[in-house]
Order: sequence, then structure tokens, then C-alpha cells
Amino acid sequence: MKDLKKENKLVSDSIYIGQVLSVPVHGFQMDEGTYIVNPGDTLFNISKRFGVSLKELKQVNGLKQDMVLIGQHLVIPGEIDFAEATIIGAADNFTIEVESDGEAIPLKVSYGTAREFEEIAGRRVVVGYKNGALINIQ
Repeated sequence: MKDLKKENKLVSDSIYIGQVLSVPVHGFQMDEGTYIVNPGDTLFNISKRFGVSLKELKQVNGLKQDMVLIGQHLVIPGEIDFAEATIIGAADNFTIEVESDGEAIPLKVSYGTAREFEEIAGRRVVVGYKNGALINIQ
């Protein structure tokens, strides 16, 4: 919120319908992100990948059990970084590489899903990540 207000020279939290806002992407951070559960994911390995305690992950998402479902949306608490990047492709079965500002950035993904990123290699995207792990791509 602070970065968005600064970028747009806003003095309050109020905006109006039709107002055009500039959204800073590189280096932009949010207090949480949304992750979509992939095949093979467990709540435990998601918590480890993003460096969030299992207890906190369950609490933020209102979960009573350690079970998650494919396609389920989970809030990942904590600061999330965003960057404009180009997909390079898979580094191995659980890591992809993106390039941002001339720098290669390895990002962990769900085991076995990295090869899917070969299909979109070269695409310019905005990546959201935490603890060296990909949360989402836009």
C-alpha cells in the first residue's frame, strides 16, 4: 500500500472510480500472496518451500487439518516480492529460472511441474515469489 501511494503521489487511502493508478512492479511487495495447490503438494512441503510455519499457514487459511486439495487457493503470509521477468525454463524437476534486469533468478516450484514452464519459455511475465519459491505468474 505504501509503495502504491508513493508511486501515485496519494496522500490518503482513498481512490475514485475511473482513477488511473500506476502499479510499481519491480521490487513491489505485498503482505501476502495466493498460491494454487498443484498435484503432489502437501501442506507440509508448501510451508517449507515458502518458509512459513505449518501452524501459521493453517491459521491464515482457516484450516483445521493438514490436508489440501489440487486447485485449492492458499494465502501465503509474509512479504511477497514481485518482479517483471522473462521465463527461461526448467532448471530441474523442481526449479525454474526467470530473468529479471539481466539477472537469472532460480525459483522453486512443485515437484515435477518445472518442465511445464518450457512451453512458455521466452514469455514476459510478472512473478510473485517468497523465499526463492514461485507463488504465482501473471
